[in-house]
Amino acid sequence: MNQNKKHLYHLVDESPWPLIVSMGALFFTLFIVFFTMRLDYSLMLVYLNLIMILLMMYSWWKDVVIEATFQGKHTLVVKRSIWLGFILFMLSEAMLFFSFFWGYFHYSLTIVYEIGYYWPGIDVEPVKSYRLPLINTMLLILSGITLTVAHKSILIGDIINTKVRLMLTIILGLLFEMLQVMEYSLTPFNINDLVFGNIFYFLTGLHGLHVFIGIIFLIICFIRLQKGQLLRESHTGFEFAIWYWHFVDLVWIILFFIVYWW
Repeated sequence: MNQNKKHLYHLVDESPWPLIVSMGALFFTLFIVFFTMRLDYSLMLVYLNLIMILLMMYSWWKDVVIEATFQGKHTLVVKRSIWLGFILFMLSEAMLFFSFFWGYFHYSLTIVYEIGYYWPGIDVEPVKSYRLPLINTMLLILSGITLTVAHKSILIGDIINTKVRLMLTIILGLLFEMLQVMEYSLTPFNINDLVFGNIFYFLTGLHGLHVFIGIIFLIICFIRLQKGQLLRESHTGFEFAIWYWHFVDLVWIILFFIVYWW
């Protein structure tokens, strides 16, 4: 059927992954709500569901890689549609963070009786911006630089330096996650401490989740580089990983100045 088609578009085969991943994301959200309600075994359900989502993502991405790299079904027209879809996905992510920032400004600028006419709240001591948050900011900015340099390396066909700089970016991302976990262990308030604690953990935790996803994205690109699947002429997946990582960097910089410094 593909040999007789008269167009440049890719008619995808039937796949169960969109529906399964959507259901997995739905249950993941429900289990997060259960966790905030302190229900028994809720944290275990979150971890199990996260593992299942990662397995489903692996299976789905593997099918896409096979279609693009080995079957050659991703023509320039198909790539343009994928770029548009990813841009719309990034816009939806931006609106997600915008909603949380909106809530933060709403409660911080309009002090009401429910939070004691005081922001961030009585007996709530904010995290010092010049300690771990500042170090994490430097790590993410540096990781954005190394990833940009890695992109320039693959554009000139220097695969070896691309691998080195990409691995350095992954290490910086892992250091960021480790320091954020350390910060949570030292934070003098928790998610149940008034509105500030709730928004703080949701914003920083949501960003940390995006960094984790970005690290997985970059690791997959590194594996594909090792297998020779990403070249100067064709590395769309790597470009998407770069876009995603720079988006995560930008969100953190905004978050740092608003939540930590301001």
